[in-house]
Amino acid sequence: MKLYLFNHQNKDDGWGMHIEGESTMFGTVMQYVSLRILGVDKNHEQLINARTWIKTMAVQTVFPPGESFIFNFESI
Repeated sequence: MKLYLFNHQNKDDGWGMHIEGESTMFGTVMQYVSLRILGVDKNHEQLINARTWIKTMAVQTVFPPGESFIFNFESI
């Protein structure tokens, strides 16, 4: 399962909603968490790259006024 997920990571280090889809926040976070649950170390190169993708995309996301979200993937 881990190998399958790693093999379908996009060139931009994210994952899409399906294996041929462009990277999305939802797809990337789901695969990141899935790999962590499967026992992959958070310091694995592909997970570091995915975390960077998530942080980069999170900065570009516009949230409604009054709402704040904290992205803390360092502990996952």
